[in-house]
Amino acid sequence: MGYHFVPDDGMVVKRARQAVTLALKKKRILGQPIARFDPKTSKVYLEYGDGTRVDCGKATWGRYSEYQK
Repeated sequence: MGYHFVPDDGMVVKRARQAVTLALKKKRILGQPIARFDPKTSKVYLEYGDGTRVDCGKATWGRYSEYQK
């Protein structure tokens, strides 16, 4: 069998951050909204290129299974 390269965690994190940066740049270029989270209000919203925001929901706390009744 051949040698298999296993990247270290630092390299994986670096590439993941680069992927997110490129995805956000692509959305901005295409004029698509970007989903964001406000930790102070626990609200999720879409932010458009012109600066407008549209609320999409609110974050829940606890386990998902606890909300199934």
